[in-house]
Amino acid sequence: MTTNYTPEETEKLKELYQELGTGGLAQIATVLGKTEPSVRSKLVSLDQWVSVGKTSQRKRKSKKELVSEIETILEFNCTGLMPSNRDTLENLLTYLSLQA
Repeated sequence: MTTNYTPEETEKLKELYQELGTGGLAQIATVLGKTEPSVRSKLVSLDQWVSVGKTSQRKRKSKKELVSEIETILEFNCTGLMPSNRDTLENLLTYLSLQA
């Protein structure tokens, strides 16, 4: 059985991934002379891979939760804020939290 990655390549892969992140996958593959799927697979097997977008999206509060928290701080009905985008509501909540 042959190994696809030498210990030196594995270390280089870890270093490059720390430096370039998921967005640098193509560059890492080029430097190592491997394919992108191979590099991704190796990172997964090393428990290093961080999927883009999935984790941050799951941790965000819903717009309804954000409006509810804003209502709690301001002590009045804020359902009119529901058409606002989530980033705006998060920024407003952060601002109000700092003022309290």
